[in-house]
Amino acid sequence: MVQHKDQHWVPRSYLEAWTDPNALEHYEPYVHLFDRTGNQHRKKSPAKILHMPDLYTIFDGTTRDLTIEHTFSQWEDAFVKVRKKIEADTDLTEEDVANLYVFAGALMVYSATIWVGRARRSGWRVSVAAR
Repeated sequence: MVQHKDQHWVPRSYLEAWTDPNALEHYEPYVHLFDRTGNQHRKKSPAKILHMPDLYTIFDGTTRDLTIEHTFSQWEDAFVKVRKKIEADTDLTEEDVANLYVFAGALMVYSATIWVGRARRSGWRVSVAAR
């Protein structure tokens, strides 16, 4: 079985903060998803939404390099610790603030990457120009 196949373009650690606090105890935590009109509604686990296969994977022949995915995972773990401090109304250290900045910056990369990934999978040639 391939590990880290489905990679989230909205971090799961971020989505988990939005799970329904009134969910029944024996249910997997879920978020509420609405269609564009707001009429259709469904409940889904953060693990099962907003992901794509191998979005951040670098392929070298048959080898899958997960360096980017693992780096994002470390930043997400640091963010979860900061989020818990914020929820507990605890003072943040300078390192906490730095971790928050890193995570916020990573969210910008997540957003850009999803569009590049979609274009690449659709056969579009993607080039990124330096500013």
